[in-house]
Amino acid sequence: MRPSKNTDKQLSLAARELLLEKGSMDIGMREVAAKAGVNMGMFYYHFKDKDDFWGHLLQEFYEEFFSDLQIDASSSDSVVENLKAAALYIGNFAVKHRVLVSALFFAGANGDEAVRKFFKKNFVRHLRILIDLIKRGQKEDKIIALPPISVLVMLMGGINAPIFVYHAFSKNPFGATKMRMMGATKESILSSEAIAERVDVMMTALKKRERK
Repeated sequence: MRPSKNTDKQLSLAARELLLEKGSMDIGMREVAAKAGVNMGMFYYHFKDKDDFWGHLLQEFYEEFFSDLQIDASSSDSVVENLKAAALYIGNFAVKHRVLVSALFFAGANGDEAVRKFFKKNFVRHLRILIDLIKRGQKEDKIIALPPISVLVMLMGGINAPIFVYHAFSKNPFGATKMRMMGATKESILSSEAIAERVDVMMTALKKRERK
């Protein structure tokens, strides 16, 4: 049993700050320890190795996300409103944590072992919440009768794809100029108002039309 979790918290906060600064998980544990003001002996007292540390950090981050998503996805008696609330939460979360999420997916695509294990353990958990809401909406004849996974991809793609495209392009001056030429500003893509507008558009598209 660990005598204190203060060191864990210090290291986690330091790693999150470094992720935001660098936009990459290519961060050495000595750098994390130095940022946290923790010596390496204490680091290895709490964590076996780099993969153990990242696994702990990612799980901690995900549980915060998942807990809040569950609340929003059950905040109403209406399944459509719950799906909308869940979509809004995910969209705003993606904006707030776009640097970290982008770094996570990039590391996963490059075969990072800690990220691979994290995805294997968690990736379907939040998707299951959304799929269940979609299925319930279809059962109540309020969501269009496409395969639930198709509805999910349309909903999440319509809301989140602009966030990560904008993030990727805005990382270099040439890309940022191109985005401005296409009328894509930070406000029009990343603001809470822009997220809400995209959610409304996608929810309107996915609602079952009433027969006249």
